[in-house]
Amino acid sequence: MIETIDLTKIFNIGRKRVLSRQSYAAIQSVKALDHVNLEVQQGELFGLLGPNGAGKTTLIKVLSTLLIPDEGTARVNGFDIMKDPSSVRNSIGTLFSVGDKSFFWRLNGRRNLEFYASMYNVPRNKRRERIQQVLEIVGLSQESSLVYQRYSLGMKRKLMFARTLLSDPPILFLDEPTANLDPISARSMRSYIKSKLNRELGRTIIFTTHNLEEASELCDRICVLHKGHVLVCDKPDAIKGIIKERRSFEITVKNVTASRIEQLKQLITEAANITCEIDRNNCDRHVVQLRVDDLDSLRAIFGFLSQDAFEIVDLSYKRPTLEEAFIYLIQKED
Repeated sequence: MIETIDLTKIFNIGRKRVLSRQSYAAIQSVKALDHVNLEVQQGELFGLLGPNGAGKTTLIKVLSTLLIPDEGTARVNGFDIMKDPSSVRNSIGTLFSVGDKSFFWRLNGRRNLEFYASMYNVPRNKRRERIQQVLEIVGLSQESSLVYQRYSLGMKRKLMFARTLLSDPPILFLDEPTANLDPISARSMRSYIKSKLNRELGRTIIFTTHNLEEASELCDRICVLHKGHVLVCDKPDAIKGIIKERRSFEITVKNVTASRIEQLKQLITEAANITCEIDRNNCDRHVVQLRVDDLDSLRAIFGFLSQDAFEIVDLSYKRPTLEEAFIYLIQKED
């Protein structure tokens, strides 16, 4: 559904006068996108992650034909963004992280949507029904008669999402759709995006967020951008596996003597690929944290802990998080 081919976008920052008053040159050029090559399959919920300035919003704007690339091109729903931009625009719905100024502040929410429904060529005989549908989807039915300038940030965000859904396009670009929403509204929107739009209706969705837990929960695949480059593009679990050495077991044991603790420390010191930290609490419990790369190496540890001197109270397994993998990838590049 979406393919980018060496997509590059350069922004010129600042100007300086050259020779005459009418002649200027850029002070600095920044590559917001640097030969980006991506493929997004039909019906995929595809995540874009990256720090501020990584190029996420720029990529969406180029794919939406709002920006012209300096090099390369892309195809959206089979249409080239340079050769057939009108067909691209008819195939997509966009929600950007900013954009409340595009609404009419003195009109209520419903009247704003009526205007955009006409702009998006929603059939006249279906507009009222479709507007009511999207208002119910985002939870603004009761507030649709309020003047837009009285909307809270969260309500504005919901109205922007409603506008995105008006024409029911096959491809959706959602730039931080849950920004400024309360936890209940954000959870409801995530559920609708994944369960209804993606799984049931089969919409192809490009999703950007700074909430890495949200991305891990929703996305089929994730692309991590940094300084205009693609660092990795894979399934969330595969990206987490980049730092598989961060897997850890946390074991709580009871009734342990100081001498036995020293024996445990010695055993762990001699075992390969294992480190251990023992923290004493106010009571007679101790927390043992094991970081392992090879799960087979745990046998000696569990054999030792299962002896009579120890009472295992709790055992938990911690997998690497997407946040840990994300930070690792970005710091590795910097």
